[in-house]
Amino acid sequence: MIKDYERFRSLYEQEIEKMELAENEELVQLYMAQNRFFDCIFRSRKQAAKKELRAIYRVITLKPENDKRLQVLKQYYFFLIGGFLDRYTQTFSFDKKALAAAVALINVMEAWTREEEFYEGIHVLVDGMLDTTWNEDIQTYNNPIISRFITLVEQQLYQELNTDVLAGQLEISRSHVSRLVNEELGMSIPNYVTYKRIQEAAYLLQSTTSPMKVIAEQLRFSSASYFGVCFKNVYGCTPRQYRIFTAQR
Repeated sequence: MIKDYERFRSLYEQEIEKMELAENEELVQLYMAQNRFFDCIFRSRKQAAKKELRAIYRVITLKPENDKRLQVLKQYYFFLIGGFLDRYTQTFSFDKKALAAAVALINVMEAWTREEEFYEGIHVLVDGMLDTTWNEDIQTYNNPIISRFITLVEQQLYQELNTDVLAGQLEISRSHVSRLVNEELGMSIPNYVTYKRIQEAAYLLQSTTSPMKVIAEQLRFSSASYFGVCFKNVYGCTPRQYRIFTAQR
């Protein structure tokens, strides 16, 4: 056990050293591509998800020597599958189906021995994840109030939306809906609405040329600066940086 821990510390220090030597811009691009990929997965955008995963593939195979590429690809795909399971649990709650999908994807990937298989496997990874998440935001909750709440939020991202409005539309008390959302989604109603609006903003930053101030206004943020703070909390960068890196791909 002591030897294993010492080996872990040695490998850990090596990875830190590699990251410090790597170009910061490359790491930022990879981080942002990962966020865009998971956004596409959990918004059921299959082709966009595959496009993002191809971009990730190109980044992680750019520098490693030929004999190390397979190892790097396999390690990263393991990481991506683990990230999917983590995001699924955070978004919906733990479900055996998601765990089964992750295990199945890992088992399929274990048999890949060529770079071409990892590239073609992009279809398998995306399709497998989407099969698991398809309409999960509506179907995984036994409580019909939560299912209706999620639908209402998705439909009204561009409108004034708060706890009182949603409680009225659901025809239940403010305290009741607040408690249910906290229990089922793990966050408050305002935080959930903001999170969904930031996801929508990321999509608009990629797919439109609308000024950031306009996007902030459309999605009902009180100011462009507050929008920037909320965006950075989710994506780790400013809306401007996100748009620039997206455009450079």
